[in-house]
Amino acid sequence: MRVRNCRLAAANMQPRSKSGFTLIELLIVLVIIGIVVALALPAITGAVSTAKRARMAMELSQLESAIEAYKTANGGEYPPDFSPDSIASGLISTHLRRAFPRNTVNMDANWWANAYRPGTYFGVTNPMFKNVDPAEAIVFWLSGLVNNPQNPLNPVDANGNLIGQAKVYFDFRPEQLRDLDGDGWPEYYPKDVSTAPYVYFESHTYLSPLAVYPQVNPSPIGQARPYLDATVPIPPGAGVYPNKFQLICGGLDGHYGADVPNARKLFPVGENYTLEDRDNLTNFSEGKTLDAKSR
Repeated sequence: MRVRNCRLAAANMQPRSKSGFTLIELLIVLVIIGIVVALALPAITGAVSTAKRARMAMELSQLESAIEAYKTANGGEYPPDFSPDSIASGLISTHLRRAFPRNTVNMDANWWANAYRPGTYFGVTNPMFKNVDPAEAIVFWLSGLVNNPQNPLNPVDANGNLIGQAKVYFDFRPEQLRDLDGDGWPEYYPKDVSTAPYVYFESHTYLSPLAVYPQVNPSPIGQARPYLDATVPIPPGAGVYPNKFQLICGGLDGHYGADVPNARKLFPVGENYTLEDRDNLTNFSEGKTLDAKSR
């Protein structure tokens, strides 16, 4: 009996095994998790980037449809892009007269250069219309003029009452409207990019060296220019999407490409077609980046 009790006491004194992981086991688990994350992260990042590009491509398609609707409603002509050549040609006044045939304002070149919109917009009082550029042209033409037959550029009547908009072609999201250059006229930006807005070039200005956005050079976001067809000899050259228009999105890097003064950008890959151009999306690249489309 005494021997049995001693054995029981000895058994009770043995250290009991504890459940759980050892330090080595925990380290192994952490290493495995790290490997899984390292393998999955590029795929996740790529999926996010793909989704963002798809959103840009969809918005480009919607803008393209809106511009086509404008053409249908306005004598079969696309809206001017407000580049210097389109202003000098009188195209802008022509479109305004067509939209408002009862207008009593003489919309000649001098009138356009000195016209302004009464009121304060994006912090600017009475912004001058001559400051509108190829990025702001998208918002100007598609957001709708006002129901004022005497002056469609003035949003108030003789009594100071606000007049409703007419002929709205695109429903711009307010959170994507910004005034990058501070002139009182907003540009429209992709949801995921805050530096480079969508830019519009109409075919009349494809070959003009003045068709460029932004006009400032050098620019931290490069410069957008109409892409010319690399298969056509230059001069005279021809723009991609002839007799139509180009919508250009700077892509996820928020950069349009090389800002070489008076440069011609050729597509597919050609002169002044740079690394920053490669991820640009356009209405003629069918929802793909220019790099993917050129292959």
